[in-house]
Amino acid sequence: AILQTQNEQRMQLAIDGTLAKLSNSGWSVVSYSSQEQYMEGTNGFASLAVDGDVSTYWHTSWAWGNVDYPHSITLLHDGEITLDQMALVLPTNRSTNYTAKKVTVSKSANGTAWTEVGTYTLDASSSQAIRFASPLTTTYLKLDFTEGNGLPNLVIGDIEFYHNDLNSMKTLAQSILDGVDKFNGYDSQDTQTALYLST
Repeated sequence: AILQTQNEQRMQLAIDGTLAKLSNSGWSVVSYSSQEQYMEGTNGFASLAVDGDVSTYWHTSWAWGNVDYPHSITLLHDGEITLDQMALVLPTNRSTNYTAKKVTVSKSANGTAWTEVGTYTLDASSSQAIRFASPLTTTYLKLDFTEGNGLPNLVIGDIEFYHNDLNSMKTLAQSILDGVDKFNGYDSQDTQTALYLST
């Protein structure tokens, strides 16, 4: 079980290493549950969640009373796009208590008919990865945040988008093929020697 867990962790790290970050330039916000437009200076606006700048941020409304979960944001890309992963990134001046714990991702080609992609439980970290089980092709994305990591408000500095780089995936596939006669990454002869010396 330990070796299986180690192998799964190593494989996830290897897959993450094939990801290429996409530009945010084609994304816009078409709707949101709330935004703090009075007490966060030039920040607080939902549009800042996809401006490509993690130092600016979307903050759900709080000035006239905290708006608790659920929160939501709907995004539009300027053309069809394929994603393998997303990340919700906090600005550096906010604690992870402002992050979401659960989010449901839905996709749509027209912004009217929606298909649920999945519900994800997120770590309380400054960069929360949402990994899709298979490539997601869409024009609209809806994120429904149903639970937080401590506070009623949600803060997102930037939503990042990733896809698997083909050349990197080919390299990873070749490395897996090269290791078919190995045990947990080690040559079988080296493994036998290590087991003999440990007895």
